[in-house]
Amino acid sequence: MDMLEDLGFRSLERAAQRVSDILWAARISSTFIGGYAASLLTGNNNTKKVEIVVSRPDYLVAMSQLQSGPEFHVEEEEVWYHDGSKLIPIELMQSTRCLTMDLRFPPTGAQVYRLTDLRSEPPLPSAIRLY
Repeated sequence: MDMLEDLGFRSLERAAQRVSDILWAARISSTFIGGYAASLLTGNNNTKKVEIVVSRPDYLVAMSQLQSGPEFHVEEEEVWYHDGSKLIPIELMQSTRCLTMDLRFPPTGAQVYRLTDLRSEPPLPSAIRLY
């Protein structure tokens, strides 16, 4: 077992990848935030959960999509990802802001970071890919 696995980071990565895959397949735009998003940018893990934001209209659909995945347990508004014997909390939140940052894993595994300003007409995305 490698050091990152000892720290639980691999479990977080698997949880985030699976959430992203499910939301991507459902065409739901999502954003990783908080400690997990910071760990993507810095490589330092200082969190035990995955926090992700979806738009308010997509929230119930996103929750339903996650509930359909056998590796997820959803109870009311709490979501957990089962990774072997570990339970990874997934905090799914509704966006209320005009500015969203889209950090997700496409099915290829490349990390895509897209900042979209919804106040512009039409919204203008910019993308950076980190490999």
